[in-house]
Parts: sequence; C-alpha cells; structure tokens
Amino acid sequence: LKAGLGRADVHYAVKANPAREIIARLVDLGAHFDAASKAEIALCLAEGAAPCEVSFGNTIKRASDIAWAWDQGITIFAADAEEELEKIAAHAPGASVYIRLIVETSSADWPLSRKFGCDRDTALVLLDHAKALGLNPVGFSFHVGSQTRKSDMWVASLDAMAEIWNAALAAGHDLSLLNIGGGFPAFYGEAIEAPTAYAHNVMELVEARFPNAQKIMAEPGRGLV
Repeated sequence: LKAGLGRADVHYAVKANPAREIIARLVDLGAHFDAASKAEIALCLAEGAAPCEVSFGNTIKRASDIAWAWDQGITIFAADAEEELEKIAAHAPGASVYIRLIVETSSADWPLSRKFGCDRDTALVLLDHAKALGLNPVGFSFHVGSQTRKSDMWVASLDAMAEIWNAALAAGHDLSLLNIGGGFPAFYGEAIEAPTAYAHNVMELVEARFPNAQKIMAEPGRGLV
C-alpha cells in the first residue's frame, strides 16, 4: 500500500483496529496515525509514535481532550465548524488545523456524507475564522466513503474537492496539506484491486488535481490492517 501511495504519508486510522500489536508493528514500519480520541492518541504514544506523527482527526472533540493532546505535543487537529475551531484556539493556541469537507458524490459501499464535513462556502469561511483565531489553517481533508472498491470511483469526489481547493487558493489562502482520508478497500468476497495498484491509481488521480499540495496524508484503516 505504501509503495503505491508514493509521497503520501500513511496515517493509519486507529479506529479500524486499535490492537496494541498492530500499532506497535506500524510504529516499527514508520507509519503515522490518525486518532479519533484521547485513548487512541495515548495508545499510539505508548507504543512509540512521536507526537508529530499523530493527528487528532475527529471533528467533534472535548475541550479537555484538545488541551490534553496539545500538552502531549499533538499539533494538528481537524475541524468542520466554527465552534470546533474556537475550542482548538482556546486549548491549543496556534495549532495547525485542516478543514473536513463533505463528500456528496461518493460511490463507496458506505458513504460518510451525512456524518462529517462542511460544504464549499462554509469551508472558505472556516479558513478565515481559523486565521482570525490565531490558528494555522493548512488545508483540507475528506473521506470518499468506507470500502470504495475501485480506484476510479474516486474521480467525481476528487473533482469536487479540487474545485474547493482552487477556490481557497484564489481567495488568498496558502494551503499546503491535503488529507485524502481512507476508503481503501478490504476483501469481503467481492473483487477489489490489489493494494499497491489501487493506491498508485488513486495517487495519480490526486497528483493530477492537486499539483501544488506540498503534503498529502492518507488514512487507510481496514484496507491496511
């Protein structure tokens, strides 16, 4: 999978399987981690992950957990609402944030369009709000949906995300990070592309649409574990 992802950093989605043995093995392999809770962050750090290798990717976090994570050295957080940005600014001042975008064109077996994320206009407002709060808005994240079985199913979602990315650049935002989330499939009896080929094809689609993204994160969960 990593071979196919090229320059993208693998941030394993811990929620997919938080077994200590898996986390320890991935630490040894040089993986980074997407944590959805205080407990998941603590697990990764206990197994040897460096704080700079862990992102707090849940868009709805307790203020106390934000403060705890910041104290542990976690510096990058997800958000999709003004209230979340205000919590981060209050408890992790100066932190880097990425804005979670809603995906309305998913071809996945389990779309996440109603679960997290914001639309284009809200995203642009949130970038401005983050700046005003003294945060460092570095980019966007999205999730094409769990179990996106074929790499070409990413096309419509990536086209929509690229439009928002370019609108943010045109509005003067200096974006550097694109988090393409998960969606990498596991085998459940229906044919899927091999992991390396799948990841390679996805990254070709990403690179064609986001040539100026300095950093790309991917959050495989089931497809990696």
